Amino acid sequence: MGFQSKSLGAALATLPADWLFANACIVDAGGTASPWLETNFDDGFAVAAESGVLASVGGLPTRVSFAWCGTDANADTVDGVATPGLWGNAYGATAQALVSPGFAVWTQWTRCERAVATRATQEFALGVTIDDCFGRMGDGCGAAVAWSRPVDPTLDEQVLLESYYRAQVTGSMQLSLDAQVLMPSADAGVDDPTVVGSVRVVWRF
Repeated sequence: MGFQSKSLGAALATLPADWLFANACIVDAGGTASPWLETNFDDGFAVAAESGVLASVGGLPTRVSFAWCGTDANADTVDGVATPGLWGNAYGATAQALVSPGFAVWTQWTRCERAVATRATQEFALGVTIDDCFGRMGDGCGAAVAWSRPVDPTLDEQVLLESYYRAQVTGSMQLSLDAQVLMPSADAGVDDPTVVGSVRVVWRF
């Protein structure tokens, strides 16, 4: 959807037990740019559900969740082009664990049927984060690798590498340096990898 567009719907979040959560939502997939609360589910909708478990392994927190989404809409729906009989599903799984105090690992996997996918049909990511690096309170670093299979047939399967370092400069300011490398580039006409660097400053008051 374009800037200032929105999708309206309803969502429910529940915590049946202190170790279990379940969420669900239904939204108007076509979206609208109207300033009023307008929905048109005839143009497409998406329904999703997620359930997860919060556990303690060795006294440290672990989270595992699974999500599903079904929709009768795709990129053409947003452009006002109907696709009769369309239905597609997407699935996702997430796992996060604190292996030791200050050291965490996480992984994510998603799969989407090509009929309703807009960017990729499958993705997988794995990363680690470390807090209080090198004995410096407040510092942190992390690294991740991700793989994706684009919908665009002219693009090769892509790998993204990312790393960051966050420095606690003062008691109220943090400075983060981040680097990302996408191989190959997301543009079929560019053979070289895309390299992106960023600097972020956060002040806490």
